[in-house]
Amino acid sequence: MEIKSKPILRWPGGKTQLLSDIQMLLPQEYRGFHEPFAGGGALTFALQPLGGYLSDLNPELINFYRVLKQKPQVLAGHLSNLRIEDKHFYDLRAKDRHHAFLKLCPVWRAARFLFINRTCFNGVMRVNRMGQLNCSYGSPIVAARVFNTDSIMAASLALKGVRIYEGSYECVEGKAEEGDFVYFDPPYVSVRPAGTIGYTERGFGLNDQAQLARFCGKLTKKGVYWMMSNANVPFIKRLLGHYNVHEVSARRSLSGCAASRGKITELLVTNYWLRIIDYETISLFSILLDDDCFARLCGGAGR
Repeated sequence: MEIKSKPILRWPGGKTQLLSDIQMLLPQEYRGFHEPFAGGGALTFALQPLGGYLSDLNPELINFYRVLKQKPQVLAGHLSNLRIEDKHFYDLRAKDRHHAFLKLCPVWRAARFLFINRTCFNGVMRVNRMGQLNCSYGSPIVAARVFNTDSIMAASLALKGVRIYEGSYECVEGKAEEGDFVYFDPPYVSVRPAGTIGYTERGFGLNDQAQLARFCGKLTKKGVYWMMSNANVPFIKRLLGHYNVHEVSARRSLSGCAASRGKITELLVTNYWLRIIDYETISLFSILLDDDCFARLCGGAGR
């Protein structure tokens, strides 16, 4: 897989460094592409799929991607007027406390989102239960590298053939067809008692993880290929252990907690098989599926 472009957003848990591992586990063939937990969109930017879908529940994230795709030059112009300093950061952050925030110019809101993303502490864009940003100011060094027209235009071009919408991952069910490929990158189960970082006001707990696993089972029966990245913790291994579970190494540098930064092991889970087939696993999994569904999963992507 040729990496065509890199994400423009800093995003904790972003998958740029895992793209080589993801490449090895991609289906050999698939039709449509879907990335429902958009985040930094690393795989979408890498593949630049024509007719692919990029979606998320975070309205400001989706507004940013829509503006980036449709009005990159206007976005670059707005960014050029922003000052990289702490007072301006907190002034901009406070704007979503006003009831009329969503009525403000979408391009201005997109510029605000990118500005805060590139200047907040350790790249952690948290929101409170009201959906308002509550991250703190960090270093301005990384901001200058993307606040230029060339970077904005390159990122916009990467989204040219991608359809962007706001919605839950469950919306994929109405769009994904047999033979499509879905990449799930949900908020990870935390390895610390504090829980996951809040990227939306709803959060994403253990019940949400279990519901997502059930949803993946529905896609499997529909003949849709999927891959999920998640934390290497016993809960996820129990939840998805009847699929193909692969351990991969990653290094995390974007986190609000220093103890969470550094080299770790994560999971990539797939519902299809590649060239090297574990026949014992196939025999076990075939019992769980009806014959037609099992044949589809061992078809175009499994041989």
